[in-house]
Amino acid sequence: MRQTAAPLLALLASPAVAQVQTPGLTYSPASFYYAQPVTQREQAPSAKPEARELEIKLSAEGEIGLKSDLKSTTGDVQVSRVRAAVDVGVPIADRSTISVSFDNEWSFYDFSEPSGFGATAPWDDTWERGIRLTFLTQHTDRLAWYVGGDVSAASEYGADFGDSVTYGGLGGIRYSFNDQFTLGLGVYARSRLEEDFLVLPAIAFLWNFAPDWSLSSQNGRSLRLNYKATDQLSVFLEGGYEARDFRLDDDGPVPDGIGRHRQVPVGLGAQYNFTPKISLAGKAGAYVWQRYRLDEEDGTKISEYEADPTAFFTLELRVAF
Repeated sequence: MRQTAAPLLALLASPAVAQVQTPGLTYSPASFYYAQPVTQREQAPSAKPEARELEIKLSAEGEIGLKSDLKSTTGDVQVSRVRAAVDVGVPIADRSTISVSFDNEWSFYDFSEPSGFGATAPWDDTWERGIRLTFLTQHTDRLAWYVGGDVSAASEYGADFGDSVTYGGLGGIRYSFNDQFTLGLGVYARSRLEEDFLVLPAIAFLWNFAPDWSLSSQNGRSLRLNYKATDQLSVFLEGGYEARDFRLDDDGPVPDGIGRHRQVPVGLGAQYNFTPKISLAGKAGAYVWQRYRLDEEDGTKISEYEADPTAFFTLELRVAF
């Protein structure tokens, strides 16, 4: 769970930045539910050759969740988030691309005090940031292959940075069977905070099963049913699974402990493309299942509670240059 990549980790050390969704799948993390950092976003699968020019993509997203009661105990919790990312694609030779992504997420937890976790909140605000490097080659117009790796850190403010780092690697292929269906298959391996190293299959797809309708993997953690209402407007139904683990403050209620948050968001949204490179998307839905867990420094569980379903709202702006 540690890695001696000093220059890379130095960039991670200061809080600051999820990846925009654009045509072209640089890797396929659709089944990384327990391992893939939530801040890392999957691009829509495609086997089309990548653009042969430098491309910079920016995204900014806000998410507000309403208050939810903890089950089987007293207290409640409310979570809001801000995400931002920079993704740079650099063309190499005729059909290859190196992509460098800088991802960041801030989470704002508000636990009632006291609650089932004790007289004080189990943790306060947290952050997660990561750097990812991916190499993709478009072998033919239908077949592409990719390899990559990432380093991430996630913690409460005041936690030891070195104890907050995890890393992963991935590789696989994607193949476009026709204009209607593209599939990505690979392997993703990742370290976790005080848990065993995890290896999972990497599966992603895009299925245009009817005119203006598609089903695809999204954001490395969910599925999306999309309807293209006009050339500029799309509406979608999306659901998935999110897992967040983060190291806790050295001086908090559980020094150097671990917070683990799991949730299943389901939402209905719309995306409007002002231009081919500028879009705004909004979504409203519910966390239909939530679980909060507090662990000791070595990963031993202290307490764990589920929370009632509650509503959430998101708004995301994407810009490409």
